Amino acid sequence: MLRNQLTSMPIDSDDARHKISYLTQLEVDYDPGWLCLTCFKDWLIDQLRNYQRLSSQGIGDGNSTNSGSHLIGNLLSIDNRSSVMNPESSILFAEEFYGVPRMVGMVKSVCRLLTTHVTQFWRLGAAYTSGQLNYSNQAPGNTKVYDKLGQSSTNDPKAAWIQINLELVHAISNHMRDSVLEAFSSTTNETALTDYLLECIREYRQCCSSLPLTEMPSDIIDIFAKLAYDLRKLAVRGIFLRAQLTIETLQIKERWDVDISDADGGITKLPLLYEDIIADSLILCEEQVFPKTSMEKPLFDAGELQERFPEWCGIGMLSFISVSQRLADQVEHTVKRSREQDDSSEYHQNWLNPRSPNFRHSGQNNIISQARGLLLILNNIEWVACHANYRLLNLYKSLGYVSVDRLQTTLNEAWEKGRKDISSRYVKLRSEWLCLPLESYLLDDLPSQKRMVTKMTEDINAITGLQNSLQEVLANLSHIYSELILLMGLKSIKSFRNNSLSGNNDKPTCSIDVQEILHQIIYYLIKNLHSRLVEKGTTELSKLAQLQLTLDLNTMKTIIPNQLFTKKSNELLKELCSRFNIEISPPLNHLSFEESEHLSKLLEREKIRMRLLISGLSTLQSQVACR
Repeated sequence: MLRNQLTSMPIDSDDARHKISYLTQLEVDYDPGWLCLTCFKDWLIDQLRNYQRLSSQGIGDGNSTNSGSHLIGNLLSIDNRSSVMNPESSILFAEEFYGVPRMVGMVKSVCRLLTTHVTQFWRLGAAYTSGQLNYSNQAPGNTKVYDKLGQSSTNDPKAAWIQINLELVHAISNHMRDSVLEAFSSTTNETALTDYLLECIREYRQCCSSLPLTEMPSDIIDIFAKLAYDLRKLAVRGIFLRAQLTIETLQIKERWDVDISDADGGITKLPLLYEDIIADSLILCEEQVFPKTSMEKPLFDAGELQERFPEWCGIGMLSFISVSQRLADQVEHTVKRSREQDDSSEYHQNWLNPRSPNFRHSGQNNIISQARGLLLILNNIEWVACHANYRLLNLYKSLGYVSVDRLQTTLNEAWEKGRKDISSRYVKLRSEWLCLPLESYLLDDLPSQKRMVTKMTEDINAITGLQNSLQEVLANLSHIYSELILLMGLKSIKSFRNNSLSGNNDKPTCSIDVQEILHQIIYYLIKNLHSRLVEKGTTELSKLAQLQLTLDLNTMKTIIPNQLFTKKSNELLKELCSRFNIEISPPLNHLSFEESEHLSKLLEREKIRMRLLISGLSTLQSQVACR
């Protein structure tokens, strides 16, 4: 009867010692202490298997919860109200699975098992190895340990105890680890699962802090420490993955609510939301990276995390660039859609005919908001680089995280690619819009060859100024410049940045330059003119057409600062002038006196008409003095 009681689990260590003492006094032919320990170990492992079975009965993915006790009760006949030491219970602590994800239920139930029965098992093992439970009914000098069948197993009780203890602790560690890994592999809701994992780690740490691990061999402590390391590492990965997924959802939250300042231009709410998400993640990682119990070590002690941590953090941060590019895709899609709608609408003919009065009131009106949308996306990227990432990297460094320089390099490279991508989209959209009035340039707008039969004075007076199409192009260039300064801010003007620099400020400066954007747009304009006059087969121009082109090109070169013409633009313009025997040299001395005087007056009039554009673009010329 005492033997049956000794092998009925679970058992309190003090109660077991009393029973072992009685059996030893009865001089039984087996070692009651070893018998109790092996039965206790087997029962504990059975409990772990039952928890595993219980977890596998869950419905759905790893973050599903069991809503009622009938599920477990029907499957495994569990009395959930059984006391901790009730040997009649099928599975202890099964109530920990109720209403929580299976992973959390597994960790909580195992932790309760650790702080109750595993602790009793260790106390009994400590008494056994200290000789307090020695079985003495053996020949002198032949002390042996027997298993529960009465067979000798080893001459070293301590080694035998360590062996079964390692077996149990390995089983505990593997069951907890497998439960967590299975949950992550069977769900797509990593965001919620990360929260559950953090709850599991808190539970596990609290459990370990109450365990007598200091009394355990180093091998046992290492197993618990390795489990803590694996869970913490997975949590860090989950935190950054959750940040990445959360940032990616910002795409559908963009409402284009804009905050504008003179210096920084306009940004939407996304950069601030991004900064909050990453900052919260970095702070949350601190609890996992650094030890909270005596058995833990900093994650960075392992070379793996020194490599992975900045990589995981970078992936989360780079998702902002991906979101920005997808938003740009949406903007471009609306451009195509608006054009398709116009093609099928009453404006279809007007769209095809640039001279129609409704031409500029068709789908091109949408380009204004769409182009500004691209600019806001571009400035969001720039603002994040100059402000949000600057603060986040400082936070990263202050928290003691490793490889901040490597992370910064990764961010700089990704942000530079993102800038170029969005900037090129804006340039393409705006350049096409800018050059659209040139559909009719030098075709039916120029004075015709028929006017050559009249006298020269009448022919010269027929030229009254810039062609309408080119006037519209230059006027729209003013709109482009204005929206660039408004939405990109004064920081995008190099002279303003140079004048604003102070001391040893290590804060990043704006990498986007209005001048560089206008370089590309002006080149596109010159290329478009070149295409229409040269590549489309225009051969010889009438005298009037030649004079008109002379006025147009000289006006354009006068109004647009030289700094906005790149080497490629000047070469293309030079080729165009050479082909049609035109010179860009105000005051037009290469012409006759009458021609020069007439065109010079028109040129001055165009300069007065476009004085606002000249004044605005002149701010870019001041960059030369600041270099």
